[in-house]
Amino acid sequence: MRRLELTVVQLEEAKRFIQTDQIPHLRLALMLLDNAAEVLMQRAIQNELMYSEWYARMAKSLKSDPHEDAEKDSLLSQFEPKIIAEKRKHGLERYFDEKVDFLSQERKYISVPVARVLKHIHQYRNEAYHNDRVRPDSLRPAVLILFDVVCTLLATLHSTPPPGTGATPKRGLSVTGLVGSVITLRKFDRAFPRHSGPASS
Repeated sequence: MRRLELTVVQLEEAKRFIQTDQIPHLRLALMLLDNAAEVLMQRAIQNELMYSEWYARMAKSLKSDPHEDAEKDSLLSQFEPKIIAEKRKHGLERYFDEKVDFLSQERKYISVPVARVLKHIHQYRNEAYHNDRVRPDSLRPAVLILFDVVCTLLATLHSTPPPGTGATPKRGLSVTGLVGSVITLRKFDRAFPRHSGPASS
C-alpha cells in the first residue's frame, strides 16, 4: 500500500500542475508522469524477475532428474520461455525502452500502440529534462495523454499471479480512443480546466 500511495501522490501533484495550464508546471507534470510510468513498469518487471527465478529453479530441478518422460519435457517447455536470461535482466533494470518492449511484446501486459506512445513521450520528456527543450504547442496534449496512460497502468499493470494458480493478470491496455482523439482531449480539458490567466511561454 505504501508504494501505491507514492504513485497516487505523484498523480495528484501532476493533476495540480496541469490545472495551472502554465508551461513550467506542465513540464513538471510531464516529469512526474513519466517517472510514474517507469516506476509502475519496473514493479511489474520485478515481479516477472521473481517468477523467472522460480521457473529457473524448477527447470534446474527437472533437468537434474536423469529419467526422461513426456511430462518432464512438457513442464520444461512451459518453464523455459518464462526464464529471463541474466544478460537481459541488466537491460530491463536500466533502460526505459527495454521495459516497454518486454511488457508489450513479450508479456503482452501493454498493447503495442500504447508502448509506442510511452516511448515517444519518454523521448519528449528527455528533450525537456536533458536538453531544456519544451514545445509549448504540444506540451499540454502530451501531458494529458500520458496522465490517462499512467492512470490505466496503475489500474491494470499489477503484480502477476503466483505460478501454478491458473490465474492470469488483467490485460488489454490499449490506445483506442486516446491518441489523436479530439473527443478524448476535450474530455481531459473538462477534467483539467485551464487557468483563467494566460499561459506562460
